[in-house]
Amino acid sequence: MDKKEEIIIDNYIDEYLEGNRPALVTLSSAVPLTPEQKERILTAFMKKANITKSYEVVEIVDETLIGGVCLESDNFFFDNTIRNNLTQLKQHILEGK
Repeated sequence: MDKKEEIIIDNYIDEYLEGNRPALVTLSSAVPLTPEQKERILTAFMKKANITKSYEVVEIVDETLIGGVCLESDNFFFDNTIRNNLTQLKQHILEGK
């Protein structure tokens, strides 16, 4: 097998593995969530982010978020935390001056 064939095969394997790996979703919240809350939030997020394949969830509890949730996948980001809302409000007020 020559070098060009090896590169083609390696690229094919990489593309196959990339397409078949589970989606990685990061779920951040200010407090631990119940299994029911996680399921409801993740179901809505998967639909919105158009993720139809299997997924793995990394859960992060971050008290600095104050409240709400933040979700992130490979190609989608959703931040509905109180910290983010306050930051946006602050920017809006400062721009209005």
